[in-house]
Amino acid sequence: MAVVFDNSVINQGSGFAFTVANQPNRIILVMTINQTGGSPATAVTYGGQALTRLDSSPYGPTGDFDTWYRIAPLTGSNTVVVTGGGAMNINAYSYYGVAQVEPEAHKFTTGTGNSPSGTITTLTANAVVFASYGEDSTGTRTVTYGGNMGNNRNPANGTNIVGVAGNAQADSGPVSVGNCTSALTMAGGVLNGSWALAQIVLGDASASTTPKLFTLLGTGT
Repeated sequence: MAVVFDNSVINQGSGFAFTVANQPNRIILVMTINQTGGSPATAVTYGGQALTRLDSSPYGPTGDFDTWYRIAPLTGSNTVVVTGGGAMNINAYSYYGVAQVEPEAHKFTTGTGNSPSGTITTLTANAVVFASYGEDSTGTRTVTYGGNMGNNRNPANGTNIVGVAGNAQADSGPVSVGNCTSALTMAGGVLNGSWALAQIVLGDASASTTPKLFTLLGTGT
């Protein structure tokens, strides 16, 4: 079975309902994007089950962006609860057909300017690269997805995002082993400080082995 997108929701506060399909080899990803001046989240649960923090990165003047995951989460509608942290936007994505181990690779890239991008190396065939972008901005900003962010976009291409925890998510679909670049273009408004782009590689459950690679932090322009 290939890696298959299941569900997504964005720009939530703590305590929202999220539905995971009853399919084999599931994973849930949660992104906590703190607004300027906020503190990082200390814990995330789904239906009372704890998620594991995968990566953390600063963005903007004083924001914080964290990624979390859990393999084999509960199915059906359950509540995502985030503990600690200040005001934030919370996003959730779920997939199935995913190798039931820690994602095979993950990293953050940070930078400035209106052309965010990051490159990560996939280690197994037909893996899917999930990418999540966060920024602090003033005014209306329009997102245009680029390289390897063509699938399961939330919000949609051409959407206006506004505020100190503006964000956009998409994935690559299945890719071959090697480097994969996630890229998007932001237009309008003003970017305050730096952006952060998270990339998470979801291995195909049908792959015979799933080696792991992680990079703590990259830099971009």
